[in-house]
Amino acid sequence: MLRVCALTSGINVPSSRFRVRQHISELHKYSIVVEELKPKFDKYSDVPPPFNKLNLRKNFFPGYLVWAGIRLGLRMPSIIRTHHYEITWLEREIQPGFLTFERMLKRPIAWDVDDAIWLKKPFGIKTAKALSQISTVTIAGNNYLADYLAGLGANVVVVPTAIDTERFSPKKQAKDNDAFVIGWTGTSSNFSYLYAIEPALSAFIADRKNAYFHVISDAMPNFKRLPRDRIIFSKWSPTTESEKIKDFDVGIMPLLCDDWSKGKCAFKMLQYMASGLPVIVSPVGMNVEVMSRMENNGFLARTLSEWVDALDYLYLNPDVRVRWGKVGRATAEHFYSSGVIAKKLAEIFYLIS
Repeated sequence: MLRVCALTSGINVPSSRFRVRQHISELHKYSIVVEELKPKFDKYSDVPPPFNKLNLRKNFFPGYLVWAGIRLGLRMPSIIRTHHYEITWLEREIQPGFLTFERMLKRPIAWDVDDAIWLKKPFGIKTAKALSQISTVTIAGNNYLADYLAGLGANVVVVPTAIDTERFSPKKQAKDNDAFVIGWTGTSSNFSYLYAIEPALSAFIADRKNAYFHVISDAMPNFKRLPRDRIIFSKWSPTTESEKIKDFDVGIMPLLCDDWSKGKCAFKMLQYMASGLPVIVSPVGMNVEVMSRMENNGFLARTLSEWVDALDYLYLNPDVRVRWGKVGRATAEHFYSSGVIAKKLAEIFYLIS
């Protein structure tokens, strides 16, 4: 048995769930035992109640640094424990924007990166460069990340973010109403992408009386144009997200054309595809790569008018929605399923052990 220690960012952090945790049982089939060492508090978490009401990050920056120091100190036992394993699997960095205890980790180190972390303030670029050089292998979520990190000296292998095609699966029965539901799932930190296409969403929904926009997130977006009675909001939960997505008729993934968005690994898109849905996505980063793998499953929409046209087409052609959804599902199973990706990870771990 090959014993691997995985240092992750937290119980509810998407990168921890989908880059590491979902592979643990599958890797066991390859005689790889992974123990995940999660932090007591998620890496990106604010101070716990009742102190979170003080908004330390904004109102008392030294106080926030104290909290960050406490959170970091609580990770020290996990840093030490890595030396009881044969490989350390490090998901992103220990503290966003800082190089902290990474040099103390047991080597070899497999550094897993699924975002442009070098953009994180204050020392993201220095952190990325140092981690590129101390890691035995860097597992990058897409080619954009791989190319950048290779330029910093990393030994890079591209491994896409996987989708659990058993949990995210098509709805088994037809809808019992004629509502047309546009869907999006993600954290509130990504609402800026939705606000960028809100004019297109509102224009489409205004013309289609049975059209709705379903948001699955940790908070309700603050839309300015979309009428509240045409918005469906579901509180995000890891146990219900996959079922809620099945209520969509089309899944959307808008992005801005910036360096941070280019580092995205198209995971929302894969969630929709695995669920048998057609997609409309921005032609940015890995979205384009995923779309190129299939004959047709949706639209790449750049302008607001292209977003409206794509929504109109899928609204008017339910048979196309079904056909494209099947194509997307097959693509997700063949290239991005957790079983396919776990095999690639197993090969990497044995290679560096």
